[in-house]
Amino acid sequence: MDEEIDVSDVDIVFAYATKYSTERGIYLTELSRKLLDLKSGARVVTIDKRLQGPFNLISTVLDPNGDLQTSTGFLWQRQ
Repeated sequence: MDEEIDVSDVDIVFAYATKYSTERGIYLTELSRKLLDLKSGARVVTIDKRLQGPFNLISTVLDPNGDLQTSTGFLWQRQ
């Protein structure tokens, strides 16, 4: 994760996270730390992995059309 990237004014982040390294299998610990810089109300979409910290899970997408095969989408909002 590039510590120099300023995300403090970003409204939406998309992370296709299926191959990101994680702690305990499903949590994007390093990305979650960086996204603490997001403003309140910003939205984050992740695929297959979950955020930690002050992010509310708004929705889970289980792919009703079958296009994602075995992937799951998560929509988060920064508190």
